[in-house]
Amino acid sequence: VLTNNETAGPLEVLLAELKDKGQIITVGTPTAGKTGSFRRVWETPSLYVLSGELRPASGESLLEDGFIPAVRLDVPAGKDREAYLAMEEGESLKALIQAENDTGDPPPHAGSLDSLIARDEERRADDEDGTVDTILQRAYFIAVALRSMGKIASP
Repeated sequence: VLTNNETAGPLEVLLAELKDKGQIITVGTPTAGKTGSFRRVWETPSLYVLSGELRPASGESLLEDGFIPAVRLDVPAGKDREAYLAMEEGESLKALIQAENDTGDPPPHAGSLDSLIARDEERRADDEDGTVDTILQRAYFIAVALRSMGKIASP
């Protein structure tokens, strides 16, 4: 599951539950932390108080801090928005991920996520041009690694 600061509300609690149960792998940036509801204090109209909060079974509060993905990436919100805009304007997933080698083939199925990430970081050092969806790119590499280890089926 890909997350960013636009992921908000009850979905944050659901993600925390699924992550705690080991049913999903989450990649991205922390979510919005909008798991509470507030009511206005009528005596002071500019003041609001917490009237309720959704929490996962662990009891952990996600308010303000949000859900923290398992693979946390440091992606500025502006860069994340650029990637979404590029996709809306018709940029291909392949171009957004930019994970091809010189022959244009997809990256080889490596046995470890660390080697995929290392190759990606080397490639990015050489090629800083273009829009890259870092969150989607890392999720893609995780999927390739899991497939190569036989943890998920090939399409």
